[in-house]
Amino acid sequence: MSTPNIDLEKARLAQPLKIKDEQFRHVERFKDFAIYTLDIKGNVQSWNAGAEHMKGYRVEEIVGKHFSCFYTEEDRSAGKPEDLLKIATAKGQITDEGWQVHKDGSRFWAEVIFTTLRDERGKMLGFSKVTRDISGRTDAEEALRVSEEYYRTLFTNNPSMIFTLNAELTMLLVSPLGASFLGYIPAELESQSIQILIHEDDRFSVAEQLRWCLKNPNQVHRLQFQTVRKNGSRVWVLEIAQGVYDIHGSLNILVVCQDISDLKQAEVEIQRLNAEIATRAAELEVSNKELETFNFTVAHDLRQPLNVISLICQKIIMLHGTDRPEESRADLESIRQVTLRMDKLIGALLNFSRIGYVEPLRVETDLSRMAHEAIAEITLTEPERQVDFRIADGLKAYADASLLRLVLDNLLGNAWKYTSEQEKVVIEFGVADIDGVSAYFVRDNGSGFVKEGADRLFVPFQRLPGAEKVIGFGIGLATVERIIRRHGGRVWAESELGKGATVYFTMSAQDVTL
Repeated sequence: MSTPNIDLEKARLAQPLKIKDEQFRHVERFKDFAIYTLDIKGNVQSWNAGAEHMKGYRVEEIVGKHFSCFYTEEDRSAGKPEDLLKIATAKGQITDEGWQVHKDGSRFWAEVIFTTLRDERGKMLGFSKVTRDISGRTDAEEALRVSEEYYRTLFTNNPSMIFTLNAELTMLLVSPLGASFLGYIPAELESQSIQILIHEDDRFSVAEQLRWCLKNPNQVHRLQFQTVRKNGSRVWVLEIAQGVYDIHGSLNILVVCQDISDLKQAEVEIQRLNAEIATRAAELEVSNKELETFNFTVAHDLRQPLNVISLICQKIIMLHGTDRPEESRADLESIRQVTLRMDKLIGALLNFSRIGYVEPLRVETDLSRMAHEAIAEITLTEPERQVDFRIADGLKAYADASLLRLVLDNLLGNAWKYTSEQEKVVIEFGVADIDGVSAYFVRDNGSGFVKEGADRLFVPFQRLPGAEKVIGFGIGLATVERIIRRHGGRVWAESELGKGATVYFTMSAQDVTL
């Protein structure tokens, strides 16, 4: 009787593990979990839809195969599947995380729970295995870890002084380099009031600013103040503060400070230089007034005796001219002419000096009409000369009319003088586009000058070689340069010896009304 029973028991053990329907009827509903059973050797005995979806095997493909096919080659070589079964047998249930393998060989990170299955008498029947794909969670955890590491490194290595404060202005966290800059280590400052780092002159204003941040979270506030190092030395910093909420919902203050000592030192130096400039400007103003007084003195004290000399010479010539030798009469006339020229030179110097400090009175000025008027006066000096004047029409500027008339008188007068030896004379006044800027010009076909001398033209009393043949004082172009500079423009000349010359001048952009 016993033998048949033994045969039946062996036959029962030889059959695949049968799971009672009432035990695992719910298994099919867990689509996101791979749930399957193994026999005591680790061969797959049952397979739910979640396992098929996760692993990629159909039931008929996987039942009867060893579960080690779900593990990587590295884990199989290391004997991990067998070790897990041994531990599960000993403990009853274990949880493991690691790489699992899909049917196509791709990997995913999974959480696996092994549970031993026993009958009512305690005899082990096999294992149940529940697998959950946690790749997404693992990726998120890794991203969080990398992010935390990044910000930890940024906080640790940031050269700025970084603090987090609570509502009582107590330092919760201090960056290492920031603490080191002030002569501390973070542990010495954390849990201390930030007021210990602020100079007493600035404590009230800084505290008010920080409290403002608490009342206006997410708004940035900036303030400059003096902080105090551990050794007592002062450092100017720019503080940027903002109220922020931590992960627990508490309102704290994030403070970032940068050393601006060099900037403050530069500001002090700029203030010193500005004060020095203001002093020198005041001194220059006094000097200019003294020079103006001197000019009027010159005008009175030099012109009067010159006029007396000229009048005496003229009187002698008129009363006794016929009684004196021809040579004596010529000498007297020379003396009179020299005094007249001296009087004109003094007048030119006075005008040149006055232009230096007279503010232009800007009105709309018709430069074309003004040029025609200047030419009409110039031609009266030598009416017999034949000159082709080419004056562009419609040229206007917003400028001081009397000063611009001096400019045209000088430029057109120079063109008239330096073309005196030409048979066919052409003098032009117009406007040209020079690098996108409107530049007025006066051009002639006279004697010209060498290029190397162009920079000397606008210096008072500097005359080019050959200019001694032309009557003048050497301050006409210097006067032009001073007037144009007072109008916010510039003046320059271009020429080649024997090929005429062109003098250009510009005005400030708002003065041009073409």
